[in-house]
Amino acid sequence: DHITPFSQRLHSDVSAECRTDIFAPGAPVRSSGIEGANGESIQHGTSQAAPVITGIVLLMQELHQRETGALPEVDQIVNWLRQGAVQIFDGDDEQGNVTPTHNSYLRADAVGAMEAMRKELTKSLFLTGSFPGQ
Repeated sequence: DHITPFSQRLHSDVSAECRTDIFAPGAPVRSSGIEGANGESIQHGTSQAAPVITGIVLLMQELHQRETGALPEVDQIVNWLRQGAVQIFDGDDEQGNVTPTHNSYLRADAVGAMEAMRKELTKSLFLTGSFPGQ
């Protein structure tokens, strides 16, 4: 939960419309490598964050479609990502060439996002007898 020096840190206090909405793991990210069954690779950068978020969104879409028969709305996905996010603080342990903002931001958490979605679907089913949008 360190914020890398190359990450934009635009807090909602500065601009609610253009804020940094949510951070994703981006440096270093360890994944399977190309050198055999036990190979691994460690990479840095936003090119690592994009597939992490894409994977989380795909998992959310798959579960939602399995449970409800429909894909979720984009606003629902954004809300679940934010509700399930972990709060990180810029300035508690970052060391680099960028002055920390000393603000809190959200970092995507796959399990948290899935749990936020599950809670909303369960609540809707309990209260209305159907899933949202049905």
